[in-house]
Amino acid sequence: QTARVTARLVRAGAATVVDAASSATVSAPNSLGAVDLAANSLVDAGSGAAASGPVTVRVTPIDPAADPQSMPGGYATSANEAIESFGAIQVSLQDGAGRRLNLKTGSTAAIRIPLASRSTNPPASIPLFYLDETTGRWVQQGTATLKGAAPAQYYEGTVSHFTFWNADQVQDTIFVHGCVNDATAKPVASAAVTSTGIDYSGIATTTTDANGLFSVAIRKNGRAAVAADAGNASNVVLVGPSSIDITLAECLVISAVASPPIIVEQPRSVTTQQGLPAYFHVVASGGRPLRYQWRRNGVDIANATSDWLVLSGTVAGDNAAQFSVVVSSAAGSVVSEVAVLTLTAQLPPGIATAPASITVQAGETVAFSAVASGTPPFSYQWQRNGVEIAGANAASFTTPTVQLGDSGTLYRVVVSSPFGSTMSASATLTVTPPQTAAPAITSQPVNASVPLGQTASFAVGASGSAPLAYQWMRNGVDIAGATVSSYTTATVVQSDDGAVFTVRVSNAQGSVTSTGATLTISADDTGEKLKLMRLLALTYEFYQAAAVPFELVDDSFMFVRPDTVCQSGSIAASLNGVTPTTGQALPSSGTLAATLNACTPDGLTTYTGSSSVSFNVTAVNPESVSATATVTAMRVRTLVDNGGGPVVESDYTANGVGSLSFVSSVAGLDTTSTTTLSPGSGATLLSQLSGLTATFNNGSVGLRFVTTPDANPSGVRTKQMRFGYDSLDFTVAGIRYVANGAYQLDFAANGSLSGGSGEVVLSGNGATVGRIYATNQGVFIEVNGTVQPFGLKRSSATRR
Repeated sequence: QTARVTARLVRAGAATVVDAASSATVSAPNSLGAVDLAANSLVDAGSGAAASGPVTVRVTPIDPAADPQSMPGGYATSANEAIESFGAIQVSLQDGAGRRLNLKTGSTAAIRIPLASRSTNPPASIPLFYLDETTGRWVQQGTATLKGAAPAQYYEGTVSHFTFWNADQVQDTIFVHGCVNDATAKPVASAAVTSTGIDYSGIATTTTDANGLFSVAIRKNGRAAVAADAGNASNVVLVGPSSIDITLAECLVISAVASPPIIVEQPRSVTTQQGLPAYFHVVASGGRPLRYQWRRNGVDIANATSDWLVLSGTVAGDNAAQFSVVVSSAAGSVVSEVAVLTLTAQLPPGIATAPASITVQAGETVAFSAVASGTPPFSYQWQRNGVEIAGANAASFTTPTVQLGDSGTLYRVVVSSPFGSTMSASATLTVTPPQTAAPAITSQPVNASVPLGQTASFAVGASGSAPLAYQWMRNGVDIAGATVSSYTTATVVQSDDGAVFTVRVSNAQGSVTSTGATLTISADDTGEKLKLMRLLALTYEFYQAAAVPFELVDDSFMFVRPDTVCQSGSIAASLNGVTPTTGQALPSSGTLAATLNACTPDGLTTYTGSSSVSFNVTAVNPESVSATATVTAMRVRTLVDNGGGPVVESDYTANGVGSLSFVSSVAGLDTTSTTTLSPGSGATLLSQLSGLTATFNNGSVGLRFVTTPDANPSGVRTKQMRFGYDSLDFTVAGIRYVANGAYQLDFAANGSLSGGSGEVVLSGNGATVGRIYATNQGVFIEVNGTVQPFGLKRSSATRR
């Protein structure tokens, strides 16, 4: 097959050199985009070492309104949700040796993202998303506030690290359903279909199936242009606005014969403030390649040869200018209607947010900041008691360490631009004497019980004026080197039974000693811990119990006959309260319920109980399904034949609510399928073999499969399998446990295990219970130094 890829280059922001030891504001030229950096807030992104000396900063605005394809990340979140962008920036930093820098842990920076949206109603507050440069998807973190006055507006927010940052909101989407044919009315398979927002900034893509059919997302009540491409471009269709799914009346048509271009969406007149950018856009259809030439008052504009015309900085002479575009191809040309540019007056600077008065203790530093309004670019000069402060030329200013004599000092800022200047009101600094307090114990060490050969840990919480000093004691005797807020013993021996541990906390104002925590040597608990670890390994199976209603649907999302699902036993189903019919298509959302009685789909696993799943299919090819399931007394019993006849491998009962997701993607010949379970608080999983019940609190567990085509009977083989536990929190017999980590298995072409790595650690009561880990020999459980093999369920690779 031939793949066609378009890569957009965005001009990087101009380089600005600042000192790592000083605070600074770096702005993108002719833009409201900026970042405020605090002094000594940067580190080497690789080693974590503190940055020093000159730092090169580039602030690069990304304008999705002017060019939606300039945005990385495909307008999709890490949860595969569609997003609408209102502007983005990238902040990149390098030290003198060219090493990449980022913010150190605990430091933050303020960013300002220029508003860039095709929407006429930007929200006053919006989520911030950063680009995960490993997955290529957007991850929500923090919020930003809309500031400034139209048309010079921007979103301001606080971030803890630097990459691409995007002011986004998750779209409420509908789907456009249609078909793609060639010039002979034959369906075109694997054609790329794209929807591009007209009154919103966003793009969605999909491909046609074997019958040339597609479903592509657009924003609900939005307008979009939809077109297909399979080496030659189709006609362009405008759709929306609509609050429900849209079905095209006619197929998109791809023809190898060039057709004369036509204007689908004419350029629109623009009103903006002098000095700010102006954008004109045309939507055209016709045989590819289409060529564009924009004109100003009938005269060609040099290098203006794309479907977008961007005037980066308007001047007085642009007022009332008329802009049009000639669209041409090998089959002819067409001239658009005229769009008129109207410029409003440039505004002098104003103070949108004045510096605020503040009260601090002596020995601290203070940060003042201001936000300017009007027409940029702005320059700043801070004053202390009316006297200019040398080097204080950013939108924010951080004082040196203040003393009692600084109380009553007035700080203000003068904001200037080519169109005037203004002065803020003064902010008053009030300095109070430093408060001192003797140490106090806020949380006492607790008793510990561990078996021989293990370690015990104790911790204390304390308050009081810094710095606090700690000294742990055993039976009243200082322990050498035990001088932090926690202490872990060496491997315990029998003589440690009954030892009492205390800690003395002190500062300049005094000291306090904690109550004693007693160490007890317990009997060997390896057997009980092994049961816990095997219960932990079962938690993913809650997904299997919850998702079993989807066994009624085939790979084409069509319902099959219930009697073909179970080799023995029975299954009864309902879709939105009605029994589905064979061959009926699964809708994109709804509630699918199933009641099973000793149903055995594969001859190995038997289901008895019920599950009701409220689902939403957000994509079909590749698949993306999210759901909330309610499981009632679903017992799942699995047999495995290890050569000596069938034996019970697992037997469990699931109850409660859980959130499910299934996402598949294709890269080359490989298909990656990821399933994730987040059990609801109070959901339970009972192991019938051990008698232990886990009651879930929060967290999630996931399974990722990578498969590839193969000649075996199923047509695919597994290349990789990864189990991951993300702060999975559950309670057993009144004790709370948390599991974190992941392990992975790799398989050779013949299906044999070729590699294994990683581990999952289970902790409870502040101590490690055990771990599940993988090697090239298989998967193992380790508890108290005892290692046992752990077999993977053959039925775990459920289809959905």
